[in-house]
Amino acid sequence: MIMGVLLGGTLLAQEAKFGVMGGLNLSNLTKSTGTDLYGEEYSEETYGNTVKPGLALGVYANIPFAGNDVVSLNPELFYSQLGAKYESDNGDVEIKRNLHVIELPVLLKFNIVPAFHLVAGPSFSYLVGGKDKFDGEGTVFGIDISSEGEQDLDMDEFNRAAIGGVVGLGFDATENLKVFGKYGLGFTNLLKNDDAEAFHSNFQIGVGYSF
Repeated sequence: MIMGVLLGGTLLAQEAKFGVMGGLNLSNLTKSTGTDLYGEEYSEETYGNTVKPGLALGVYANIPFAGNDVVSLNPELFYSQLGAKYESDNGDVEIKRNLHVIELPVLLKFNIVPAFHLVAGPSFSYLVGGKDKFDGEGTVFGIDISSEGEQDLDMDEFNRAAIGGVVGLGFDATENLKVFGKYGLGFTNLLKNDDAEAFHSNFQIGVGYSF
């Protein structure tokens, strides 16, 4: 408790800034087993796994450490559209897995040279919901697809709370405006199925404005 009070005093010794942020996600779901997201055997010769674009919107803070112009605390809280896209080699069938996630990265910001900075730290997330969207005609992962449609995901089959890591590079265009690029990788298997694994993988580019 004493350490917390001292740390809080150290952080608040300088003026904190708060801002809004928005960006584009290019997300994917990586795996280290031989099965796909539906628990079926996965054949790279038949189906590919590509990035899916999505939005990221939220808020952030920058809290300097007293007497330190190089390192500061940079927590964020935002809504993020993650997931992945699967399509057949001939393009006849496409599946988009859309995941709605609340993310809380707790990052350290390192001012390396004037106007440029690095960020790194852990990220905590919670899966709010999601759905698969189908388009085309064929059978994918045991699902018969004959037209465009969608299917809500059963959240009981997912580990909704997850932990990951984030690294990134930013450019301070002005005192209040920044442009950034970040990469986040999940450390928690999103699937409760013991025979399948899926981890968040996301490139994010965006802008932030502090007040």
